[in-house]
Amino acid sequence: MMMTATFERAESRFVIATQPLEDGTTLCEGIVFVPRSRNPVTRGLIQPLNLLVRRWLTHRFVADEARHLRQIRYDPKTLLEGDATMADFLTWLGELPSRAAHSQSASCRF
Repeated sequence: MMMTATFERAESRFVIATQPLEDGTTLCEGIVFVPRSRNPVTRGLIQPLNLLVRRWLTHRFVADEARHLRQIRYDPKTLLEGDATMADFLTWLGELPSRAAHSQSASCRF
């Protein structure tokens, strides 16, 4: 997944890769991007701190989202007209061959 978070004074971009694990959880790994400063002093002193803060904020955001996503259960009766693309995807996904290991509910761990 590629995500962008826009704030009043900053914009953060990050990529999150997910991998299902044998125990039914999902490993989430992220890469946070920071615009590169043209000033070498800023790049050497301030940018590492900026990146550290953005990584921490991104982790907090994704961890909070993961907690909420664990509560979501797909119910086709609750979909709206605007959910047609998602419904098609979930139908396709449900028709794929499954394995017993995937029968457990997935959750993210960090």
